[in-house]
Amino acid sequence: MMLGAAALMMTACDPSYEKTPADTKTYTADQLNQMITFTQYDANGNLADDGNYIHFETSPSQIVQISNSIGKKLAQAAAGEFELTPTPGSDPNQIVTITTVNIDGSQISTQKTLTVAVAADFAAEIKLLCSASGTKKWEWGQNADGRVWGNAGNSGGAFDGSSIWWGCGPIGGDCTDGDFSTQMGHSSTGCVEETELGAYMVFSAEGVVTKYSKDGVELGKGNFTVSNWTGGEQTDWNAGTLHVENGAVLFPFMINTDGYVVTDFNISILTTDQLWLTAYDETGEHHPNGSASTPGSWEEATWWSFTSKTDYIGMLTDNGSKDWTWGPNDAGRVWGNAGNSGGTFDGSSIWWGCGPIGGDCADGDFSTQMGHSSTGCVEETELGAYMTFKNDGTIIKYSKDGVELVRGDWTITNYSPEQTDWNGGTLTVTNGAVLFPFMINTEGYVVTDFNISGLSSGVLWLTAYDETGEHHPNGSASTPGSWEEATWWRFAAK
Repeated sequence: MMLGAAALMMTACDPSYEKTPADTKTYTADQLNQMITFTQYDANGNLADDGNYIHFETSPSQIVQISNSIGKKLAQAAAGEFELTPTPGSDPNQIVTITTVNIDGSQISTQKTLTVAVAADFAAEIKLLCSASGTKKWEWGQNADGRVWGNAGNSGGAFDGSSIWWGCGPIGGDCTDGDFSTQMGHSSTGCVEETELGAYMVFSAEGVVTKYSKDGVELGKGNFTVSNWTGGEQTDWNAGTLHVENGAVLFPFMINTDGYVVTDFNISILTTDQLWLTAYDETGEHHPNGSASTPGSWEEATWWSFTSKTDYIGMLTDNGSKDWTWGPNDAGRVWGNAGNSGGTFDGSSIWWGCGPIGGDCADGDFSTQMGHSSTGCVEETELGAYMTFKNDGTIIKYSKDGVELVRGDWTITNYSPEQTDWNGGTLTVTNGAVLFPFMINTEGYVVTDFNISGLSSGVLWLTAYDETGEHHPNGSASTPGSWEEATWWRFAAK
């Protein structure tokens, strides 16, 4: 599925266009309705009563603007084509608004209903960019050095960040190479708000992207399309093209080009929580010294890094099905105890942990910890054991050899990227379907409600603590800030 034709969001018809002979006349809304005709085609160019690809003509010839039901401009011409692809679940009967400006400056509008095909689901790239729910928030994504935008040598092949020459961080970030406050010479707008830590964009599956300041003030809006998505495989940094109008990407400027606003970005990396965009000037027309940047030339190119922390369904299930296995930390540990510090769990309060059987944890493995289990199931504690989360709410755990051990259901409630007392949401799992779901030192108590203490596309941290003491043999209650015993789990995407 492709989104509608990209153009600027407008709420009124733009009167600045080249006049046609018909512009010397004045029309009523009813006359305008009779002047325009639509012919629909499918993706293969065949006539179709519910086609999403639509040719329009006006007779007599009159330049009109056509917008969809949310005001997104689809076309502006006397004749032309546009695409009308509603989001899944939409009414196939779509109302379009046709607007024109008479010779006396009066604006008139009329509406027509077009019956179009409605896809059963979003395309894979739209789920990644906009989530399965249809909207997704993206903010500056600081890399290991705190950088989010900069230049790189145009190496060709696959962009993985290794060709980066330089970068800066958002204002308010912790980049050692400085922030955007010294880089506004690359901007043609001087809008500082979009360069601050916490500034963000919201991509909607309707084909609209809106950017905001860290305080939620709208800074700009434009239409977007994604084309030629490969599924992630790059050719010369390109796994697809993101076309964005009206400079609606955060700081959309190509470096060292006196404020050139990029419209067509290479999608170099797109996952449920990472978006890397790149752009380079293959002709040199936008570069002051005329330097052309072609793949393999190692001439200057520009990169952007964004992250999304809100798409928990996408991160947990890949919008379908995703396997999670034991994810050893730097010490090889995957399960253990920690002091209930409250606040944000970042691993620093861990007291002890063990590794999976077959791993290389210096503190030992689960083979000596089966007293914490009420099932004695060794298979789920081995390196390579895994669990599959499905977006239909099913979870299944397997041995390292793929033998099903147990299945259950899962739900997530109150998800938030920000933790309160180790809780960024509650993962509820039935039937003990999480790998080794036992709370430490409780004689095999099976946890049902886990704190989500860290979730990305690659890592899942779960924690649990007994706030009442009912499950602990000595009746010790573990409350946030008490530094009493809690349990942690660490998993990695398989």
